[in-house]
Amino acid sequence: MDIWFIEICRRIRLHGEGDRLIAKTGTSKAPRVDAKTQKGVVGDPWAPVNVKDRKSLTLGPSKLDYHHICDWLFGGNWQAPAMIRKADMSDTNQNWALIIQALGRGNCKTYGYHERTLVLPRQSAARLITDAQALHTLSQDLIKDIGELKKILGHAIAIAAIDGRSTSPDKDKYAAAKPWQDGLDLMADRHFFPALWDMLPAYLHKDYAAQDEAKHRFFRRLIKEAQTLLNTAIETVSAAQFHLRARSRAERVFRARIGKHFDWYFSNDNKEANDAAA
Repeated sequence: MDIWFIEICRRIRLHGEGDRLIAKTGTSKAPRVDAKTQKGVVGDPWAPVNVKDRKSLTLGPSKLDYHHICDWLFGGNWQAPAMIRKADMSDTNQNWALIIQALGRGNCKTYGYHERTLVLPRQSAARLITDAQALHTLSQDLIKDIGELKKILGHAIAIAAIDGRSTSPDKDKYAAAKPWQDGLDLMADRHFFPALWDMLPAYLHKDYAAQDEAKHRFFRRLIKEAQTLLNTAIETVSAAQFHLRARSRAERVFRARIGKHFDWYFSNDNKEANDAAA
């Protein structure tokens, strides 16, 4: 931010005349800072700026979830705020915290105040800028698989919603799964960044076995949560007299698709890991 920024914005000017201090006010009704013309890019050190459109970030109705934060920080579409780019995070003797605060607004509406704190392990803090591409690659891999798990859960619940009459429900039946898919996404959001920080050192050192293990720890937890959500959903969306059929077919499809996409999950090694975590 320019050092004269505050002075330029003031409508009152102070002048010294001899031994007196005189205050003079202007009559202009023009904006002090023409933020609209500048698309909000007025040098705020805390604001991400869109690289393509050169406009400051407006949160709108969106939330501070892992999808948006990954895009803002290392998606390549936004220039990180100066407060991050200029920060000296070379001190590896302590953890860091990234505090994100925003007011949602747009189209003459407000969407409330949002705040989130991300704990940055001391080894990962400086890499937020220096290894942004690696973080982008890893985060997109996680986001893709979370999306697949949500689809698997949605498919199984849609089967239950038609009482197990078919394993290929109509698209409109998938709407019944949304509350449980949202619940799974909240769980993913809660543990997403710790998993990302765990995977990063292994990725940078090309230790792919350690990288996979960190990723598997994350998805073991998510898949178990998906199973719990599926059990609850079956009891809710299917008719009581068809619970058994709905459960049988929904769970069969769920397990088959998990085994296909997360082929490591039902392995003997993973069974031992699940037993140890239980």
